[in-house]
Amino acid sequence: MVTHSSILAWRIPWMEKPVFNFSFHVSAEFHERLSKIDKLKNRYEILTVVMLPPEGEEEKTQAYYVIKSMENTLTVIEHLTNNVKEKVREKQAYVLQLKRETEEQKPKLERVTKQCAKLTKEVRLLKDTKDETLEEQDIKLREVKQLHKIIDEMLVDITQENAEISVILQTYFQQKTAERKENRYVSTVELKFLGGHSDLERSQT
Repeated sequence: MVTHSSILAWRIPWMEKPVFNFSFHVSAEFHERLSKIDKLKNRYEILTVVMLPPEGEEEKTQAYYVIKSMENTLTVIEHLTNNVKEKVREKQAYVLQLKRETEEQKPKLERVTKQCAKLTKEVRLLKDTKDETLEEQDIKLREVKQLHKIIDEMLVDITQENAEISVILQTYFQQKTAERKENRYVSTVELKFLGGHSDLERSQT
C-alpha cells in the first residue's frame, strides 16, 4: 500500500541523491575553471619572457601592448573566479542545509510509518478483514496522484534550468504518450512538453 509515509520514504533518498550530485557538479565545475585560469597564467608568463623587449623600449613595441591586454584579461578572469568561489560557498552552505533538513525528517518518518501501520491494523480489525479496505484503496489512489504531481513539478523545475534536458524529456514523453493512449492517462508534465491541451487531457477532466 502506498501511504503518506511511503511517499516521505521515497522522497528522502530522492533528495539525498541530487544533493550529492549537485555538490559533485559544483566542485567539478569549480576545479575546471581554476585549471583554465592556471593555463592562461602559464601562457601569459611564457609570452612575457619571450616577447620582453630590451630595457627602455617596452612602450615602443607591439609586445608591450599585447602584454598589457593580457594583464587586463587576467584581471577580469580573476574577478570572475572570485565570483565563482563566492557562489560555490553559497551552494555548499545550501547543500549542508538540505542534508540537515533531510536528517531531521527521518525520525518523523519513522514515527509516521509506525502510526500508519497501527491505524491500518485497527481499521482492518474493526472491519473484520485482513484485506485492503475501500478507504485504504481511496487513500492509495489519492497518494499516487499526489506522487505524480510532485514528480511532475520536479521535472518542470529541472527543465526550466536546462534546455537540453527539456528536449530529451519531450522526446521521451512523446514515446510514452503513444503507449499510454490505451489507458487514456497522460500526466500534466507530459501535456506541457507535448504542447497545450490535447483530446486526452479533456477526456481526463
